[in-house]
Amino acid sequence: MRAECPAVAIVAPGREVRCTHGAGHSPAEDIHQGLVRVTLPDGREVAASLVWSTSTTDWDEANLGRAT
Repeated sequence: MRAECPAVAIVAPGREVRCTHGAGHSPAEDIHQGLVRVTLPDGREVAASLVWSTSTTDWDEANLGRAT
């Protein structure tokens, strides 16, 4: 039996996405994937896959710097 992954991504205040399984990218222990329900502009709700890393890279830091 596989151990449950403790990775969590906070997508909005009070809203978390838990890792359901590795995303199939390398390094496997650092890339996570979870499902989130999103509402489209036309009001439909659909499932979306969120993939994230628990380690930042220079590219991530540059994106975050431009976003804030």
